[in-house]
Order: sequence, then structure tokens, then C-alpha cells
Amino acid sequence: MPRNLATPNQTAVLSQFVELVLLVRLDFAPETVYLCSAPFNLVWGGQTWLGVGALGKVSGVTEASEVGAQATVLTMTGIPVEYMGDALQVIVYGGVAQLYVGFLSAGALVTDPIPANLGLIDAPDLDVDAPTSTISITIESEMADLQRARGGRLTTCDQRSRFTFDACCDIISQIQDKLLLWQ
Repeated sequence: MPRNLATPNQTAVLSQFVELVLLVRLDFAPETVYLCSAPFNLVWGGQTWLGVGALGKVSGVTEASEVGAQATVLTMTGIPVEYMGDALQVIVYGGVAQLYVGFLSAGALVTDPIPANLGLIDAPDLDVDAPTSTISITIESEMADLQRARGGRLTTCDQRSRFTFDACCDIISQIQDKLLLWQ
């Protein structure tokens, strides 16, 4: 998908030295978490983005010309083992995650970062090694949701549990084995 770059971002990209920063917004159970790849905190969009530096890693963000689900993996290392239980409790399957790409100049954002990925949080993958651990969170595009079964059955009981006065399934059992002759 083509993206329009603001003039300050274009200047940063074309300069001899480019300082790139990734910003990640994760909607967790008690609160939204704001992280950035800088080794220091950044302020943008009315939020302070916690700098995780080399402790965080983002797999490649992919885009394809054909329709399909794409995934990005966020990895955080160096987490003390005693915090892993807390991490499992706050990570919400299906929560929203946003990834932005920005450019730095003298430790500050040049202008608003570019949205790079929007998706849903999948189940985390844990690698527990004493004294620190690694947690990986897969961010799936909303296209992945199209591949999941919706559940439910084509029965009167199931239909009425969703729509109380809908009687469309009442006649299914009557017409199920009926022989119809077309003329």
C-alpha cells in the first residue's frame, strides 16, 4: 500500500544519516501499553512511549499484492521470570495493536510517525530461562479473522438465542427431506 510521507519525513529519509524508531501501541487488559525502539522514552500523541532499546525486536512487516493474512511478531527479551505470570494475565487475545515508523533528529521525532501495521494480538509465546525470559506476541492482520469458524448452528434454538423473534429456522425440519418436482 503506498504511503504519503510528510515533508519532514521525506527530508529525514533522504538525509545522509537516518535515525529510525518503531512505536508500538498494545491494548492490554488493565491499560494500553506504549513502547518504542529508542533507548529512551519519547513523547508523541499525548502519550509517553517507553523506550525498550535493544530489549525489543519487531519481525519484518510484510505487505502482499494478493489478499491474505499477514503477521508481525513483537519480541521482548530480558524479562525477569517473576513477571511472566503477570504478563500472561494482561495480554488480551484479540486486543488491538498498532505499529508506527518514525524518524528521529536530536532525540526527538521529526514529525508524526507513519502507521505501518494495525492488527489483533494473538496468543503469546513464552520462552522461560532463568534468570530472564522472552515473550513473543504475534500481531495478525484482521484478514486472519476471516479464516476462523464463526460457530453456531442452523437450528431454531440457536437462531432464537441470537434473535428472539426470528422464526426463519422453524420450517427447516419440515422441508429437509421434502421431494420437490420442478416443471
